[in-house]
Order: sequence, then structure tokens, then C-alpha cells
Amino acid sequence: VRFDDTYARMHAAAKAPALGILLMGVGVAMTLRTTPAVIEALLIVALQLIAGTVGTHIMGRSVYYIIRPPLAATDELGRDLEAEGRLQEALEAYTRALSKDPESVYLLKRAAELSARQNRLAEAVVYAERALELEPDNEGVRLCLGTLYRFRKDVASAARVLRDEDGQPLNEDAAVLLYGIYADNRRLGDARTLAEWMIDTNPDGLRGYFALADAQEKLGDPTASEATLRIGLERH
Repeated sequence: VRFDDTYARMHAAAKAPALGILLMGVGVAMTLRTTPAVIEALLIVALQLIAGTVGTHIMGRSVYYIIRPPLAATDELGRDLEAEGRLQEALEAYTRALSKDPESVYLLKRAAELSARQNRLAEAVVYAERALELEPDNEGVRLCLGTLYRFRKDVASAARVLRDEDGQPLNEDAAVLLYGIYADNRRLGDARTLAEWMIDTNPDGLRGYFALADAQEKLGDPTASEATLRIGLERH
């Protein structure tokens, strides 16, 4: 029987020694029938099981990081490297996966986020725009791209991806992000309009009231800001 990859061959090879040692230990114990022999046989079997498990794990992990794994494994590898803080290696794993599946929106979004974390905003935007092109209605991708444009201080592009065809924010999360972009760029009138939209859309939520109070404060109306906060807390 041929096994098609290293993991399958290693998995099969690890079974025979473990089974062989187990059977030999049972045979020795049944033949000698003494307490020291039984204890020694049990210790040998336990040592083999522990050593075999640890050895195959170390070997498998080494192979996992050396060879080019299939797409699913590459994705898992990227997430493991990212969790360890090895961002460049994680990005390389995702780009290898993208070479096999260039239309994976998930991989494109992960590559965009990792590129942004390394201050490579131009590359991040390219990945995110490609993901948006493949799935125009993916709100997660739009929020990711809006955040990237916020870092680049590109207000027009952020508004393009965070608003729908009717010019309304995609959702409350998009409105909050867009509010922050407008506030950062001193477009306080637009920021106040967005905050009012959030209150109209979700009158029981606090984010709209906080945003409106912040806008009113920045516009020089602390009295209105305090009144807005009180209304929001009362409704909540």
C-alpha cells in the first residue's frame, strides 16, 4: 500500500513498533509470570508508547514547517505563526496558499490584515480590494478596507467602501468607523450627521449617543453634548 504524503507514512510506521512492543511485553509477562518481569514489561511498554508519541510529534512538526502543505494546512500554519508573533512567516504562508487558491476571500483578507500589521498599507489595500472585487457584499472585507483607508487618511475611499449604493452606512459598525474617520479629519458636520443616523437606526443603543455627544463637544456645544449623554443613558 502506498501512502501519498509524509504524514500518512509516518502515521502507519508508528503503529507497528508500538504494537510489536506491546505484544512482546505481554508475551514476556505471561511466560515468566513473576512480579519483577511483569513490572519491567509494563515499564518497557509505557516507555515505548511515550517515546513513540513524542518522537512522531516532533518529526511531524518538523516536516510541517519544511514542506509545502496543502491549502488547509497552509492556512493552519499561517494562523499558528501569527499566534506566535511571526508575522512575516505567517504572511508568506498565506501567500503560498493564495498561489493555489487566488480567489479565496478569506486568505486575501488575512493577507491584508497581516500586511497592515507590518505597516505595509499599500500591499494591504491591494489584497483587500481584490477580496472586495470577488465579494462586493462581504461586510467584513468592507470594514477591513475602510480601516486601511482610515490609516491612509483617504476619506473618499473609506466612504466608498463603508456606504451602500444609496449612500447610507452599511451597518452600525461601518457608521462608527466612518464617524471616526470624519472626526479625525475635522469633518465634524458629517460626523454629527452619522451620529444622528445611528440614533435613528438604533435608538436603544449607546454608540450613537456617545458619537453625537462627542461631535457636539467638538463643535463647541458642551450643553447639548451633556443633554445627549443623559438622553442616551435614560433610554438605555
